[in-house]
This record gives sequence, C-alpha cells and structure tokens, in this order.
Amino acid sequence: MNFREEIEAMKRRVSDDLPDVDAQHVNDTSTALITYRDTFAPHFIEWMSLTRDRCRSEVAKKACEDNLRCEIEENHPLLLGLFVKSVSVSDTRISHCLSLIHAITSECQSDAMEGLLILAALENASLVFIPWMEKAADKLNVPSEDREYLRRHGMADIAHAQEFIRALEAEVECHDAKALHGLALVEELLRNIFWGNT
Repeated sequence: MNFREEIEAMKRRVSDDLPDVDAQHVNDTSTALITYRDTFAPHFIEWMSLTRDRCRSEVAKKACEDNLRCEIEENHPLLLGLFVKSVSVSDTRISHCLSLIHAITSECQSDAMEGLLILAALENASLVFIPWMEKAADKLNVPSEDREYLRRHGMADIAHAQEFIRALEAEVECHDAKALHGLALVEELLRNIFWGNT
C-alpha cells in the first residue's frame, strides 16, 4: 500500500463529499458538530495511547507521544466541549457511530499498523473537515472565544498529518505485509458524523 497516495485519495473524497454548509439545514449542521464532539472527545486520546503501546519503531512511538502530549497539555477534549457548548441541538448521531468507534478501538488495541493508519487518516482528513467546521461555526454563530479548538488546528494539523505518514512508513518495516482496513473505517466514521449515513 502506498500510504501517501491512499490517504490523499481518501482526503479528496472527504473534501468532495462534505455537505455544503450554506445549503445545509441548521439542525443538520448542529448535529454534525455535536456528533463530532461525542465521537472524538472521549476516544481520540485513547486511540493514540493504544496505538503507541503497540508500535515497534521509534519513529512511530515518538509521533504518538508528541501528539499525545499536544492533545493532553492543550486539553483538546475540553476545548472541543467548549466549542460546541453554544450549539443548541436535540439530536446526535453517536448511536450510528458506536460500532465504528468500537471497531477502531479494537484495531488500535491490537495492531500498530492499523492504529497508525487510522490516526494518519484522521489527521490528514482534518485538513479538510476543520475548515468545514469553521464555516459551520460561522453559520451557528459560535462565539470567537469558544473556537480555540479550531485555532489549535491549522499549521499543527499539517505537521501532525505528515508526521503520522512518516510513522506509518517507519512502522511498516517492522511488520509483515497484509491488508489494512483503517482507511475504510475512518471514511465511514466521518460519513456518519458529517453526512449522517447509517
């Protein structure tokens, strides 16, 4: 698998298919942000920790540790909660994401390559869905002081996205070749969050 090409293709699909914020009903925009929080605030750090514990290459371990430090020191789960606190919505699609969340957790817990692929896919996809979330925040009038989660991304995401691809390329040298499913899991998860596919 050419990780860079496969991840770039996935990122293009996500970019091409994200809903048009301007045309989207306000309830659907709100639900996407709430579902995003309900998915990542309790799970992203866990996925990274589980993956780090199974990495064999020092490059991959360091990528996980550097990103964990950033997530924890800047308290991204809290920042994400603050980001959506002013979003009024009576719905979340988290129930449609649970099986995928469990599948991703299981992959990160059992296989470093799958975990790294999942993390690389998420970090790279964030380069297109974080700008979408910025437009959603404008539409929903999220106050500037509640947007620190979005501000922490940007240039840092570019660095993290490349760091995890390098981690994958280093880690693959420590494993036998096999088919990987992490990209498909991430793409389906993002569809459930932003599009509401079941």
